[in-house]
Amino acid sequence: MGVMPKEHSTDEDGLPITVAGEAPDRASLIGARVGLHVITAHLGEGRVGAVYAAEHEVLRARRAIKVLFPEWTQSATIVQRFVNEARAASSLRHRSIVEIHDCGQLTGGRWYVIMDQLEGSPLSRFRAAHQGPLSMHVATELLAPIASALDAAHAAGVVHRGLGPENIFLVQRGKNARHPILLDFGIARLGEGDAAALARAGKSVGSPVYLAPEQLRDPWLVDRRSDVYALGVIAYELVTGGWLPYQDLVERDSYRQLSAAAIAQRQLSWELTDPRRHTASLPEQFAAAILAALHPDPARRPPTPRAFALALAEATPAEGALPSGLDLVQTYASELLVRARPPDPAPSPDLDEEPAPPRPQAPAEAGDAPAGTPKLDAKPHGTPQDRADRERGSADSWN
Repeated sequence: MGVMPKEHSTDEDGLPITVAGEAPDRASLIGARVGLHVITAHLGEGRVGAVYAAEHEVLRARRAIKVLFPEWTQSATIVQRFVNEARAASSLRHRSIVEIHDCGQLTGGRWYVIMDQLEGSPLSRFRAAHQGPLSMHVATELLAPIASALDAAHAAGVVHRGLGPENIFLVQRGKNARHPILLDFGIARLGEGDAAALARAGKSVGSPVYLAPEQLRDPWLVDRRSDVYALGVIAYELVTGGWLPYQDLVERDSYRQLSAAAIAQRQLSWELTDPRRHTASLPEQFAAAILAALHPDPARRPPTPRAFALALAEATPAEGALPSGLDLVQTYASELLVRARPPDPAPSPDLDEEPAPPRPQAPAEAGDAPAGTPKLDAKPHGTPQDRADRERGSADSWN
């Protein structure tokens, strides 16, 4: 156990009790116990909490623990939302979603989430290290698994609401050195209403550049299309070398410091800057897919992350040794290609009308299969493009 500073009293978990108005000492949690886990190091912190490395004292399993700051646990509404979404997030099982192992409340009232500890770095650091635009092939490779993860979450009724390159972590997975993992599903909504109100008042709560227009207007009334918008912002940022939608050319460093109100005003009154203004080599279809995801009207965006990812893939051609976007999806997120659209429901019969007589069938030729036998495709597999055309279902329905 680590030594606690003498000026702090501690609760039953060994965590220091912070006096109201006092800045908590992050390092003082090292050595404290959270259940059967012992905190070993301070990894970092965000707007709502600090993240620590921990080890299970019996199994020696390494975990990450996010402990919420005390100010976010004062509202019963916020706490209930946190618990509900952490419970939902813990049920998600996807190779690109971090696994949540536990959620609870410490004796002093602070809430925590225990999750896998990942070895790697955030997507934001990966992009910055390249000091220029990433190719559309790399962008498609990275975003397709994230789109698949978001689709899985949406199917379970969970909207991330806080998607950004800081909570997409790149790790080694087999031979893939940049497998993306999505974080923070359990706390995506925590304090968002209060944060938006503070941002509109001009106080710093983090950059709102990844938030959709409807999310800035009312943080609680959002759906999966708000996550599509955030994914579109990330795609824009990757392929332009760090530029963001609605960013003026003279705001290279200051744009992220704008208030939520200023960002919302630009979303409503400014014209979107075509990403080809920053990266002229982008195909028109690829740029159009990104701009569609960023449309201010949610109804005019791709309806799902899957639809957006497939639009990017279709616009990414094979170039020399580089595979096409659809081949990349086949390799890194093949499930996006096999979710066919459910058949349209049969129209309800009109009970006041007599059923129409059956249509006569032409007599079978010699050698034909018996009536009612389905015809088999002579090429049941085909190229990735053929498979995508047959299987992607509603991916193009937003065009």
